[in-house]
Amino acid sequence: SSSKPSSSSQSSSSKPSSSSQSSSSKPSSSSQSSSSKPSSSSQSSSSKPSSSSQSSSSKPSSSSQSSSSKPSSSSQSSSSQDADASLGLEIPVDSSSSKPVSSSSKPASSSSKPASSSSKPDGASGSVCGGETFIVNGKEYDAYDVVCRVVAAELGNGSYEAIKAQAVATYTLLSRNNVTGAYLTTPSSTVKQAVAEVWGEALYVGSRKMTQVFYFAISNGRTQGPEDVWGGSVAGYGSVDSSWDANVTSAYERTVRMSKEKVISRCQEYLGIDLTDVPVEDWFTVESYTEGGYNGEMTVGGYSKVQKSGSSAFRTGAKITGRILRESVLNLRSACFTWEEDGDDILFTTRGYGHGVGMSQWGAIEMSKMGYDYVEILEHYYPGATVK
Repeated sequence: SSSKPSSSSQSSSSKPSSSSQSSSSKPSSSSQSSSSKPSSSSQSSSSKPSSSSQSSSSKPSSSSQSSSSKPSSSSQSSSSQDADASLGLEIPVDSSSSKPVSSSSKPASSSSKPASSSSKPDGASGSVCGGETFIVNGKEYDAYDVVCRVVAAELGNGSYEAIKAQAVATYTLLSRNNVTGAYLTTPSSTVKQAVAEVWGEALYVGSRKMTQVFYFAISNGRTQGPEDVWGGSVAGYGSVDSSWDANVTSAYERTVRMSKEKVISRCQEYLGIDLTDVPVEDWFTVESYTEGGYNGEMTVGGYSKVQKSGSSAFRTGAKITGRILRESVLNLRSACFTWEEDGDDILFTTRGYGHGVGMSQWGAIEMSKMGYDYVEILEHYYPGATVK
């Protein structure tokens, strides 16, 4: 993660030219944006990206995460909370092998078993899960019922194969963790059927079921590995192409206006850095980018480290990163952001929404529109894992 990555992503939609912005140079895969429930949005002709590989091991603290409203509502615990701060900044290191995803136009269904749409009933939860229960938000639920409710909150209006992909990711997560902070809502018959069709299928790295399952709303055109966000690698992940996310114009890019006074106040409060007498062009600088093109290490007013922490999410002396500024200082949708001065304000433009690790929920919808099934979607976004 240093210096600007060459734009590696592939796929049909070329990476959008970045919009208005700033004094800093900007990543080829640039900032990001919002979300809200997917309306069936435009789609892409692209072939399946070659997914990049990646390693890891041990597991980060199980925790949820997200970043957006539906489908963007992502979560590593399945919660829809936008900030990634709940995961903490450090994660134990792990190792694992990567698995490239095939490229070209729609390949035949990739590995593991495709869902059999008839073998599992849509109806009574007990008949699907056999009495299994999961603990979510501190309460014990019928497993099938709670997976349906979480999937409905996360991706209830998505394309059918994307809903099934979300169902497998959610089942994997809930079956291994007592999840907190999850959003639940009443599932439609479509969601119930999709969950029933893939019930019991999960993401595995080798012979072991994944314990950490991250997903998020929409990428900046490429995903990133956990090590670029939380500092440690996790088995099953890698930075992969998701350039079709740019097709979702309603969710991909957003610009927000913030007064200079507010920016100065936040940097003073949370970083202990006073920008009052610093020229605006020196307020922020991007020193490096992550593999996915998100802002990596940054400086604020010439400082590369937090001078006095005003947040429990990081300590005094911590390196200033795009993630810290996005989550804890500026409250932006993505760590892929640029900025520009506009009178008494600063305009921040983001691409994507969320931490960028694991499955892009809007990306999954776009892939399903291109003809990929839920297994291909999952094994693209989790390149070191298989569905079984």
